[in-house]
Amino acid sequence: MSQFVLNFVDLDQWRLAGHGASRNLFENKMYPDILIKTIKPSAQTEGGNRKVKSRFFFFKKWRRFGAYMVFRRELEEYLNLARKFAGERKDLPIAKIFGFVQTSQGLGMIVERVASRDGSLAPTLRRLIQERRFEQKHLDALNEFFREATRFHIVLMDCNLGNFVWSDAQDGSPRVICVDGTGEKSPVGLNAMSNLFNRIKLRRYRARLHAQIRAQGETAGINVSSLIGMSV
Repeated sequence: MSQFVLNFVDLDQWRLAGHGASRNLFENKMYPDILIKTIKPSAQTEGGNRKVKSRFFFFKKWRRFGAYMVFRRELEEYLNLARKFAGERKDLPIAKIFGFVQTSQGLGMIVERVASRDGSLAPTLRRLIQERRFEQKHLDALNEFFREATRFHIVLMDCNLGNFVWSDAQDGSPRVICVDGTGEKSPVGLNAMSNLFNRIKLRRYRARLHAQIRAQGETAGINVSSLIGMSV
């Protein structure tokens, strides 16, 4: 693998691998183990503050970390989980964070590139359903993720099928990994402080994902209701 230059990355040389409501995701075949997350220009002001459409939440535009608050939440959640396995080789249920770098599109977060067996970017659960490839093993792995999230007190701030990918890479057992949407969003931090509150939230998120699987399965023309009915 080519040496990665940490002082600045020109993302014009990288491929847009995915995007969400506020972030872009870039990959480069020269660096097969990492991705770079950035905040979309449309989601931030020139000074890096968050663009806020709601008048009720106008104060959010002046928060100290601005549009990069989402990076802080993810980093805090990763540190909280990783510290529990200090000195151990552990396959974490969330994507690893390697650091930050300045890019041509603002500050970028360097994260683990979760791969499939053939080396391609691991597909999201949403994509598996859309391509009619979703099976019992994928649902079982998603349910296992939530069991681990409950056991290790992982806090999620977002819940959609695009945040979870299926990895069957050769260097680990097949599993579902959360690559986005981790961290405490509540300003009072109830879920981070309380195992009970977080368990309740995780159960609600799991049920919501099952509902999304049913709905998107119907749209894709596949029957997944029987799989969910058999899940634990």
